[in-house]
Amino acid sequence: MITLDRVRLLVPENKVTEVNQETFYTVNEKISVKKEILKNIVGLREITYMNNSFLLDISGKITADKGILGLIHKNNIEQVFEKVENTGILRFNGLPVDDAQVLYLDVTKDVEVENPLETLTAIELLATQRKHKNKILQFQNSGLIIKPHAKSISDSLAIYLKYKEIIQNKSPKNLIYIEKIGIETIEKIKKTVRLERHLGTFKDIRKAFKTNSKKIRLKEILHSKKNPVKDKFCEITSSNEYDWFTVGKEVF
Repeated sequence: MITLDRVRLLVPENKVTEVNQETFYTVNEKISVKKEILKNIVGLREITYMNNSFLLDISGKITADKGILGLIHKNNIEQVFEKVENTGILRFNGLPVDDAQVLYLDVTKDVEVENPLETLTAIELLATQRKHKNKILQFQNSGLIIKPHAKSISDSLAIYLKYKEIIQNKSPKNLIYIEKIGIETIEKIKKTVRLERHLGTFKDIRKAFKTNSKKIRLKEILHSKKNPVKDKFCEITSSNEYDWFTVGKEVF
């Protein structure tokens, strides 16, 4: 199943029935929800009105709860839009999943392994064998991000320790998130390695999901049978013969 940690969407204006205009402000002709409102809403990064559409930048944390880190997938997409509505900022005309156009994606897999640090080191060694194609950088002091040297390509793979990434983030919004999921949940993910493919252009998304769609709809992505995270992992590690991706247990 396709699971997303982040998605940027364009929802057509005709799919929005109500707008709380008091929550928006205008700066340099950009009409967006006020930052002081968003800073207390876990999982909602941005809402901007542009080109007769609403741009929504949503993270999987919007679905977080006790025992649940939060990801976006086809089984909870209705809940995602309901939670946006519950903020009191927008109300939708039905479920906009058929009409929402995808602009950016973080496609995600969580894998439980016996020794996360050893696994991360092994992956880095495998990726280094193909370093002429990619550069390997630190990712938020909790893992690696492997990016192509070509600046025209924004298709990268982050591989990091989810436990470390959460506990190192001291932002007020992350503290709200930690309270929401519970300390017990964080303790349970000490062996979780997250693999996250960042797709920043239409070209990258089409290539990763093997689609020719001119406008890529959210429904198409969520119901895709492709495995873009595994494909990228195998590409950067040349691990077709021995697939490190399947060494651990996928925990979704």
